[in-house]
Amino acid sequence: PTELEWDFAAAGGNMDKAYYFCGSNKIDEVAVYIKNSNKSTANIGSKKENELSINDMSGNVWEWCWDWYFTNHDLYDQNIKSGSYRIIKGGSWLDFENNCRLLTRNGAYPSSSNSSTGFRIAKSIK
Repeated sequence: PTELEWDFAAAGGNMDKAYYFCGSNKIDEVAVYIKNSNKSTANIGSKKENELSINDMSGNVWEWCWDWYFTNHDLYDQNIKSGSYRIIKGGSWLDFENNCRLLTRNGAYPSSSNSSTGFRIAKSIK
């Protein structure tokens, strides 16, 4: 998904609720993160889902987005065609609370792989 699509899904399609995390303001309800992970990822669906019935967008693993990451551009700028890093969102099992918040974004090399970064398959329904 693009960053905008990821944010919409993580917010449960309800951007006006202003949750800190995917489906709640209480991280332990919805995220596997450093304080409850037992130093590992967890099975999908081990935490509460959001209003769109989506789990694990906060914590567990960072999720790749289609967009290129730049620190000095407008949020959701779809006109950036290349870069060194792709946007990752959501935080992971080895992150603290602040990295698992919906608004937190980071960048990573597209060729890197590790146990704290993954992806979510998304299909366009135009």
